[in-house]
Amino acid sequence: MTRSSDRRNDGKQIDHAIAHSLFWDDARDILLILRDDGRIIDGNRKAVESYGYGKDELLSLCIHDLRDPATVSLVDEQMTVAASKGILFETVHRRRDGSTFPVEVSSRGATIGEEKVLLSIIRDITSRKEAERRVSETLEFNQKIIEASPLAILTYDASGQCVFTNEATGTIIGASREQILRQNFRTIEPFRATGVADLAEEALATGTQRRIEFHTVSSFGKEVWLDTLLIPFTTSGKPHLLLICADMTKRREAEEALRTSNETLETLIRAAPLAIVVFDASGIIQLWTPAAERMFGWAAEEVTGKFHPIVPKEKKDEFRALRETAMQGKTFTGRELRRRRKDGSVIDISVSTSPLRDVDGRITGIMSIITDITERKKSEETLLRLATAVEQSAEIIMITGVKGDIQYVNPAFERITGYHRNEVLGKNPRILKSGRQDPSFYEELWETLKRGDVWSGVFQNLRKDGTLYEEEAVISPVRDGSGEVINYVAAKRDVTKERRVEEQLRQAQKMEAVGRLAGGIAHDFNNLLTAITGYSDLLLLHLPEGDTPHREALEIRKASDRAAALTRQLLAFSRRQVLQPKVLDLNQVVANMEKMLHRLIGEDVELITTLASDLGYVKADPSQIEQVIVNLAVNSRDAMPKGGKLILETTNVELDENYATRHEPAQPGSYVMLAVTDSGCGMDEATMARLFEPFFTTKEVGKGTGLGLATVYGIVKQSGGYIWAYSEVGHGTTFKVYLPREEMVAEQVEEEDTSLYSSEGEETVLVVEDEQMVRELVREILSQQGYDVLEAARGAEALEVSERHKGPIHLLITDVVMPGMAGPELARRLTARRPAMKVLFMSGYTDDAILHHGVLEPGTEFLQKPFTAGALGGKVRHMLDVSRSEKA
Repeated sequence: MTRSSDRRNDGKQIDHAIAHSLFWDDARDILLILRDDGRIIDGNRKAVESYGYGKDELLSLCIHDLRDPATVSLVDEQMTVAASKGILFETVHRRRDGSTFPVEVSSRGATIGEEKVLLSIIRDITSRKEAERRVSETLEFNQKIIEASPLAILTYDASGQCVFTNEATGTIIGASREQILRQNFRTIEPFRATGVADLAEEALATGTQRRIEFHTVSSFGKEVWLDTLLIPFTTSGKPHLLLICADMTKRREAEEALRTSNETLETLIRAAPLAIVVFDASGIIQLWTPAAERMFGWAAEEVTGKFHPIVPKEKKDEFRALRETAMQGKTFTGRELRRRRKDGSVIDISVSTSPLRDVDGRITGIMSIITDITERKKSEETLLRLATAVEQSAEIIMITGVKGDIQYVNPAFERITGYHRNEVLGKNPRILKSGRQDPSFYEELWETLKRGDVWSGVFQNLRKDGTLYEEEAVISPVRDGSGEVINYVAAKRDVTKERRVEEQLRQAQKMEAVGRLAGGIAHDFNNLLTAITGYSDLLLLHLPEGDTPHREALEIRKASDRAAALTRQLLAFSRRQVLQPKVLDLNQVVANMEKMLHRLIGEDVELITTLASDLGYVKADPSQIEQVIVNLAVNSRDAMPKGGKLILETTNVELDENYATRHEPAQPGSYVMLAVTDSGCGMDEATMARLFEPFFTTKEVGKGTGLGLATVYGIVKQSGGYIWAYSEVGHGTTFKVYLPREEMVAEQVEEEDTSLYSSEGEETVLVVEDEQMVRELVREILSQQGYDVLEAARGAEALEVSERHKGPIHLLITDVVMPGMAGPELARRLTARRPAMKVLFMSGYTDDAILHHGVLEPGTEFLQKPFTAGALGGKVRHMLDVSRSEKA
């Protein structure tokens, strides 16, 4: 093999042989001289430019280096053919930068000197290929358009033989493409039988374009209308014919349907009860239907071509404004107007208008559809007056179906019962039943109604909020034209307030009578008691202690004290005692009485006080308020013979109009509330009804005077307040005392006893509270007392904290109501894993939520919010000390 330097020398010899060839470097094509092994001996300037190599680089290459890798395998075979007989072929060459381009190669063997070589002329055919591609794409695009066309396109030669057809032709004519291509236009059925063949021959002979629309039946048996265009043309010097057929069947069917529709519409217009009137742009009537004649009294010939006669003079401007608006393209639907008839009478009409447009979209007129609503308007006015009366009635109006389903209630029903009408429509009135009336009451009601008679009576029903109310009702059947009962209508009047006032009047009269009696005898009776008491004291001074006479005199003294106390109770109940009111801190009064109350209620009753830190002041007699607390505590103690809990709580409250309405004679305003709650046996409704009556007692004879709660009632009322009791059998009782809140400062305010706050500990306490401020407060209080505090915001988080903490947790303090997991559920889960851990619940909810609803079980430790630091520290210390003593 010749080295590259030898190759360059050889190239110089060849250069010398062809140096005088004028076409070499000026040639527009690439010229290469190759050895028989494919090595490049020489190349012209075009080769250097086309491949991007320098001249020396090009002469160091082989023809294989210039071929696209995909075609390299053909090189040797092509060189062999070129050397023997020459070759012309297309391939792809590669430039120095790796890009490729299509080429046409013409190569033939030659002898230069004594060496056999290949002379290759290489032409860049990129432009030609691009042109071919565009032509191919154009042909393909045109072919696709023709094939996609919904028109049947056929081409025939001069003999009438089909030379081309598209896919749509078979669908329209009803034959396959192969069948059409085999037939002459003189023999294919749709053209032969309809005269198309004759027109085709004429078009070919004259070179004149023809068009025909004809009806035929395709080979599929379908009737079709075809619009056919015959266009003669010449190609390659020979005449041809182009047929273009459009299927007009759907258009013809639509035209027929439109004609039928127009006939139907005209029939409907003439028979329609609605008047249809068409005006032109100036307001002249163009169409006046028979219904318009019947409605207004003018015949069509009387008004057509004239200005609107039905518009009264005073309504001309209104009509003109409406017409101008309609001419702007706006429509009206159901516009109610007043118009006149031919006889001069006025009628109410409902008008709907729409603009009429020509083919260019210009508005040329207005069409109005008119309904006579005179009778409807009269009925509506009557119904409106009736509906207004019913809707504004102070009494309940209820309409039901024959099966009792509620179909209508008026606003008075919503106001009195608390139910929105959407809550009761479709339901039975039994949703209001209180259960206080036995089944025979309702059986008699329905027997009366089924006989078709009117029923009247009094219901004791429940409002939506559960409060009881009484209503006098009259229920009447509603009959249709045939006399059949189709509805019942009930008119009801709320008489709750009247009954309550009557009861309060009776109670007031009874209390006033007792008060007058007590007031009448108090003076003389107290004089007698003073004498008895005084002499008893004298006797006691002179009689030796321990002797029988001394003991007897002492019993007389005690009896006189009890009599005096009984007199004071009577006066308190009758609200005739002399009071010495002061501005008080009710919290201070309760706090000062705690030790005495503990002794009074005994060890088996747990006393819990929850006092609001921001409590307002009240104006009352301190001793009388203490008597109220004592009497309520004693009443609660007696209701818990086996022990329980007694809870005293104070808070600020605002009584609104709604509360005052349901708790007459309470008045809206700002109050301080004292609540006394026990977990005792509770009371039934009959007992509750007589709770504050004097001398009424449920205790055994000799164990109660029946004046304890009556005294409480009198003191509270004389202090300007109110007292209400809430109780259920087996669920304890709550008394709530409301005293008017004072803006003045209390006359005596003692500092809070903070001795419990100094209690300290070192145990671990887990605090779970979703309110961040409370959680941080508890943590701060307990941390300052030395406790190790863990905290969590939710129940799930508390479980994770417990799982991570490896040491003991002595006490869990958790809120009762938390999102996700309530306090009791959390306590059950944690105590299952840590049985020795104590649990203290805390809550800001009222005692109803905590005690009456069973959230906490008896014996559960509970701390009412808000609480003081001393109360919290003392409670925690107490629970942990008890736990420690139990372990010891």
